Amino acid sequence: MEKNIIIFGQGVNPESQNTGDKSGVALKFLYSLLDLKCSKTEKKFKKAIRELLWFVCEYLKISGSKSYDYKTVQITFNHSMIINEAEKIDMAAKSTGIVSDETIVSNHPWVEDVNDELERLKKQEDTQKEYDDLIPNNQDGVIDET
Repeated sequence: MEKNIIIFGQGVNPESQNTGDKSGVALKFLYSLLDLKCSKTEKKFKKAIRELLWFVCEYLKISGSKSYDYKTVQITFNHSMIINEAEKIDMAAKSTGIVSDETIVSNHPWVEDVNDELERLKKQEDTQKEYDDLIPNNQDGVIDET
């Protein structure tokens, strides 16, 4: 009965027997019913918010205030999902040279501000070039005194 409650309630069983490290695919599968429920709820919320915005815009128009178009408001919901960070970082590292650095940085789980991180990388690269210019390229281990 408990299993049916979780399935029909589209939830996640917290006492899952498969404890341990989970891959990204396993986590997506585990939370798939909850994600489905979330998508349905999101649609209902968007509809309700649109109706509320319509009402507010109509009220403002009738009361002689400024006129607004409720259709210009973009309603966005952010989904938070549990991911396997190590797997995502590994995929990002393996994508070097295949996709742009900006795409890799934007998909890295530790990066919150992509532009800020790209600036830091550029600064780090410039600093490294300065140090590389100070050290002569001597691969033989012999001091060149010319």
